[in-house]
Amino acid sequence: MTESSFCRWFKHSTGKTFKQALTEMRIQKACALLTHSDQSIASVASMAGFNNISLFNRMFKDIVHMTPNKYRKSIGVRMTIACLFLVFMLTLVARTVTAQQVTRQLPIIKASSRYVSINDGGYLDKNAWNLNPKLRPDVYTADRTRQTKWVTFYTDIDSIRVRVKPGTTFDFIILLNGTDSCYTRIASALPSASVVPASRGDFPKGLRVLRSAVISDPRGARYKTSVVLAGAVLRKIIPIFF
Repeated sequence: MTESSFCRWFKHSTGKTFKQALTEMRIQKACALLTHSDQSIASVASMAGFNNISLFNRMFKDIVHMTPNKYRKSIGVRMTIACLFLVFMLTLVARTVTAQQVTRQLPIIKASSRYVSINDGGYLDKNAWNLNPKLRPDVYTADRTRQTKWVTFYTDIDSIRVRVKPGTTFDFIILLNGTDSCYTRIASALPSASVVPASRGDFPKGLRVLRSAVISDPRGARYKTSVVLAGAVLRKIIPIFF
């Protein structure tokens, strides 16, 4: 095949002349050298097959639409952005995996209603807790005490019983309607050392019974003020925790 025949066949097959294809291949090699090495522009031109630096600059700009020096700077900016994006994605994935691992380790109970009843140390408050998936965690503070006690959460279909020690917390998840994870925490703070807890008489229990009666009675709203005033007076006489 003669040179002219080869050129005609090449252009018919590729849509460009052999010289155009060769120049593009050399420019592609130059781009790779500019990206992955710190060689000077003149060295890159020579390694890519250009003996004339002016011709190299002109051909490079015609094909890449920017000078070799500007191309190298733009690659540096792109690589910096790519690295920052990669670091961001890795951090996001790590946090997601960590959250999933923590979620798998926490106890899970189910619920189909937002209202939860709580038995705190033997005293039951019906529908005392309203589930909120947006709070992470949603903290329930148990009545302050210097003794270990049991706190039980009752949903409409499930329950969890937790042994609570003073000054500790317990985390678990209430899965609402099978989709919303309500991160819940039971916290028990230590009472102030300057306050002496009341004895185990009927007095604290009576107050809890009265409180439950006021909440459960629709007409109890009119008695709330009296209960609050009575509680304020009683706190002055006997230091207790409500």
